[in-house]
Amino acid sequence: MSIENICIIGAGTMGRLLTVWALERGYTVSACDTSRNALDTARSRIPAKEFSARLTATEDMEKCACRADLVVDATPDNIEAKKVLFNELDSMCPKHTIVLSCTATIPLAVLNAVVERPERTVIANFWFDTPLVEIVKREPTAGRVMDAVKGFAELLGKRPVVLTRDCPGHACCRMFLGQVYRALRIIEAEVATAEDVDTCMTLGSAYSSGIMRRCDRMGLDFVYQAFLSLYELTGEHRFKPNRVLEEKIAAGKLGQKSGEGFFVWPNLNSAS
Repeated sequence: MSIENICIIGAGTMGRLLTVWALERGYTVSACDTSRNALDTARSRIPAKEFSARLTATEDMEKCACRADLVVDATPDNIEAKKVLFNELDSMCPKHTIVLSCTATIPLAVLNAVVERPERTVIANFWFDTPLVEIVKREPTAGRVMDAVKGFAELLGKRPVVLTRDCPGHACCRMFLGQVYRALRIIEAEVATAEDVDTCMTLGSAYSSGIMRRCDRMGLDFVYQAFLSLYELTGEHRFKPNRVLEEKIAAGKLGQKSGEGFFVWPNLNSAS
């Protein structure tokens, strides 16, 4: 199964990263978003002018999807919105098209329930700017689809890990949010500041970077939505969005992309 033309839906942080990675590897990319401002921002952050000939930015999802070999969903993890999106893509895409979601929290079973051709649907959770890609399959995902997605991830320079079970939050996000939950409880109880929490993790636990800075780099709105999605899917109290996180978002402090979150980020141009 050959992949040449890629449609990436969602021009936020993950969508922009995937667009750059795909262009760097020679793919033709159509970036799609309902927000013209998001599309303009994404295009302005493409680092090399020679990529522009292989990049199209559009608000027309059907035009983007109908000629794609691979459609990548990089939209926020809103469960109901994902269901609507995948139902629409199921009728828009040609039969050969692979439909891939980058969801960090939603099980493949939820997406398969709203499509008529689940054999071409797969989850590949690209864990932001790390080499990790979690791939989630379940019956009846076709073997050729899995091979194509693994090959695509490897061509992007990523390390695919195929999970053995489909569940909310997969593996990486469940572990990550578990750590964030504990860190937020410490900050909320005024036991330590975000700076001190990160120092404890890097010096005391030998982490390469602090977890609160990681949240800022990902975007606190993404972290909040991940908590909310997992709370809705599992009902587990540890995934209920934390007051500290809610207050940051209400104040517009979304992390690196807004210039401030738990930390101040003076250089917005370096945001992912």
